[in-house]
Amino acid sequence: MDKEQNETRLRAVVDTAVDGVILIDANGSILLFNPACERLFGYTAIEVMGLNVKLLMPPPYRNEHDDYLRNYHRTGDRKIIGIGREVTGQRKDGTVFPMDLSVGEATEGERKIFVGIIHDLTDRKRTEEQLVQAQKMETVGQLSGGIAHDFNNLLTVIIGNAEALSGK
Repeated sequence: MDKEQNETRLRAVVDTAVDGVILIDANGSILLFNPACERLFGYTAIEVMGLNVKLLMPPPYRNEHDDYLRNYHRTGDRKIIGIGREVTGQRKDGTVFPMDLSVGEATEGERKIFVGIIHDLTDRKRTEEQLVQAQKMETVGQLSGGIAHDFNNLLTVIIGNAEALSGK
């Protein structure tokens, strides 16, 4: 397989991926922003190319990102590289959303580059919240049923005593 064919296949994988794929350089500048990232964040690739990736982060992550990169280059201490974790992203319109972010590291010639894979967790979080709410409602229903049953038992005793006292 020749180099051009490899590049075409790699571009097809990145462009058709359901999850966001973003590539940044060692300083945090965006080098690649796939169509899934465009849908997730509301920016076009042209708008973000060359800008710092912290643009896609809400505070406090935005404020800490450059320090994290500097610390990593100085010490090699990895906080997210090589692992995934749940973080929050910020769209162009300012709204935030939960996402799973996995970051890998590679080299391009002499320089380090980082690949981020972004999976939107909005639907999963909504489903989890609905499940929690349904569980709360079930608990309330069981509690209400128990209280109604106990109250009915008390009323039966009261009515029975009232009938006995009234001579019926």
